Amino acid sequence: SSVLTYNEFTDDKTKNNVLFDLEGAFAVQVGDLPTINFEGILPSSVGLSGSAGTKYGTRENPLIINSVSEWNNLYQSRSIYNLHLMLSDNLTFASNLDSVSGEILNTTPMSSTNTYNPLIESPDGIYFTGEFNGDHFSLSNLQFKFASGNSSHEGGIFGSSFGGLVKNLEIKDVKLDTNFEGGVLLSKNIGTTLKNLDLSDITMSSISGNSGLIFGDQGTGVNINNISIDSGHMSIVQNFGSENGAVGSSSRDSHFQNIKIDNITLSNLGNYSGVISGLSQGKSQFHQIQIENLNYLPAASSFVHGGVVGAIKDGGFIKDIYVQGSISGNSRYNAGIQGYNQRGESYIENVFVELDITGLEFCSGLQSVATSFTNTFISGSFYNGSINCTRVGADFGLIYSASGSLKNNFWVDDKADNANSCHYTSNGDDVYPCLEIFDDLVVDDVTNFYDDYMFKDAPTSESSEASNGAGFSSDIWFYDGVNKPTLKGL
Repeated sequence: SSVLTYNEFTDDKTKNNVLFDLEGAFAVQVGDLPTINFEGILPSSVGLSGSAGTKYGTRENPLIINSVSEWNNLYQSRSIYNLHLMLSDNLTFASNLDSVSGEILNTTPMSSTNTYNPLIESPDGIYFTGEFNGDHFSLSNLQFKFASGNSSHEGGIFGSSFGGLVKNLEIKDVKLDTNFEGGVLLSKNIGTTLKNLDLSDITMSSISGNSGLIFGDQGTGVNINNISIDSGHMSIVQNFGSENGAVGSSSRDSHFQNIKIDNITLSNLGNYSGVISGLSQGKSQFHQIQIENLNYLPAASSFVHGGVVGAIKDGGFIKDIYVQGSISGNSRYNAGIQGYNQRGESYIENVFVELDITGLEFCSGLQSVATSFTNTFISGSFYNGSINCTRVGADFGLIYSASGSLKNNFWVDDKADNANSCHYTSNGDDVYPCLEIFDDLVVDDVTNFYDDYMFKDAPTSESSEASNGAGFSSDIWFYDGVNKPTLKGL
């Protein structure tokens, strides 16, 4: 009757737990979700050739896909939902665009023309539970439009996933039209791992919200690691009440790490939207993320927008982040890291934000508003940009409103309404003012600031004087003494 932690439940000692025994049907690896032991399939059952009696699709003997025709033969085959699949070549699909309008033509499978079809299209609730290894090959020229009337779960490649794994894959030249809960790879996903993925030249349009360039709907227990997006555009037609993000629409108890995003435009995004995740719940974590050349255009009069996360519920952890570009539009609460701390304790540490921010009501360099049920703790962070909200007196360099603490943070801004750009309410004595650095410093002074503050040892005492520096870790950040700091390993 004792309560097990997640790791205890999934370690070797619990492999024979009655819930996941079933005469060996389930395999439990240390720290991973339980997976099913599959016996594989005969190639003839999915239209592939192979030696008579040889089964494919196991971890030891994956089902190999080496041509566009073989890919399309697998479309909607229920035999592959739980298998191990692997690419053995780069696949380039035939064009599926109208020669005049440039619009996507088909809404039904067209395998005979070698145009693109998802492996799994799952409005019917079928989940991908297997493994897809791109083996560092690419999928190119993916052009697909979901039929009008589909109500949900429109994943552009794998439909939705429960405990699946997608890795080592390049995806480029994509044009995807969805109705709701759409994503280039997935829609709804639970316990999914996505790693070593490179997406480029991605254009996605969704009729309604809850969409993301990588996954739509909610990601629960998702592990996103080593992902890049270069030249992406996502637009939402009907945005009211929606959650949107360039990586995923919303997340719960998930981990996002080692992500690089460059040259991305997000337009007409709805009420809860962020570059990584629109809504984050259950203490999700965001680490080592670099976002550059961001053009973020929220929908008019929409609610909360952040350079990393739109809104935080139940707390979260955000550390070692660089964001550069702009958030502009007539939306209400815009901020460089998170737009809204709605519930729980949120921790922001060592973030470097160079965003120009405009909006309607409350705009801030790191966080906009918060409820009385929250605490926000910000340390060792730096904002450099211009802030201009329509509402007079509502611009703040770091944070508009929250209980918690600010310690050893820095801002550069001569356009904010408030001389004290660290405005917030306090729960008592736990208050650490920001060191204010104004925009009239010359470039050499800013360079000295990198040397003297950002990369100096972290403070050893809780001093309101920020003289000990922000303590950006040289293990994570690279600074050559001349150019602005960047994250390593991205």
